[in-house]
Amino acid sequence: MATVETPIKISKILTDEDKKKRNLLIAQGLPEIEIARQCHVYPNAIRYYRKKTGQEEFYAEKRMEREGREGNNHSIGKEKRKVLETIVAQINQHAESQVKPEEKWAYEKTQEYFKRTKVCALPFNQVFEVFLGYDEAVKKEEKVSLTKLAKRAGLLWQSTVSNVLKRVGLAPFYECVRRPLKPEYKRALERAAKLDYLSYSDIACLTGLKWPVVREYYKRTGLRPGNLCKQHFIADLGNGNRLSNRIASEVYQAKDGGLSNEEAAEYAGVSEDVSFCALVLRPAIEPVLKNALREMYPDKEITKPYKNFT
Repeated sequence: MATVETPIKISKILTDEDKKKRNLLIAQGLPEIEIARQCHVYPNAIRYYRKKTGQEEFYAEKRMEREGREGNNHSIGKEKRKVLETIVAQINQHAESQVKPEEKWAYEKTQEYFKRTKVCALPFNQVFEVFLGYDEAVKKEEKVSLTKLAKRAGLLWQSTVSNVLKRVGLAPFYECVRRPLKPEYKRALERAAKLDYLSYSDIACLTGLKWPVVREYYKRTGLRPGNLCKQHFIADLGNGNRLSNRIASEVYQAKDGGLSNEEAAEYAGVSEDVSFCALVLRPAIEPVLKNALREMYPDKEITKPYKNFT
């Protein structure tokens, strides 16, 4: 059995400017997550920096001072919220008056969906298109698939449409039938479950499956503990530019196929900086990906850092 190499870790060296910025934000008593956002790092990095520089007590005092000032402004915040709620109500009233009679049901369902959803990343028009397509099918006494509704609304996943419908108490026209995974996929997923440096998207890339399928399989079987579900990043270049095993594998596949750096970046859905970083670090990352593939497919001859076999 091949041994699995430990994934490389790249630690960002803090410059004097980085330290100055962190110290300033800590002195302002900002929430930890806000400091992390402004410094383009994870909150645990800020927590570690505070402990390392002995600013824990100082930060706690500054947080209390800031929370006290924010408390004094609470009444002002309530007034602003009231004004905002009034404005939103007026906008909704105006929008409703512009809705065509045949689209009223879809519009009402879209409003209901957003009222029932605390946090939603879906645009209003996409949710509206889902309900519009659903309503049209009902009126025509036809059945429409989740795939067609997703395509109409410009959504990638059938599951997203299903969740939108279920949120307002509607059922899909067709029951979702889970297609059984082929035995070779199951065996690969079972072997990959113990590889703690691979995320769902990494495993999906190395198996050729979609990541929701990978996630659902592990959730159903319980093979992969919850602490192994998060995305793992090899390098963080800042401003949301991060390199993962999945991205590296796709960049290498694109480059080996003759694509340019720009085209490889587009293929992997990342910036050219991330693609370039993956290529620079290829000597270190490629053995890790190959060993992962050898663990997942012990009967295959692995020569590339991506799946090039069926």
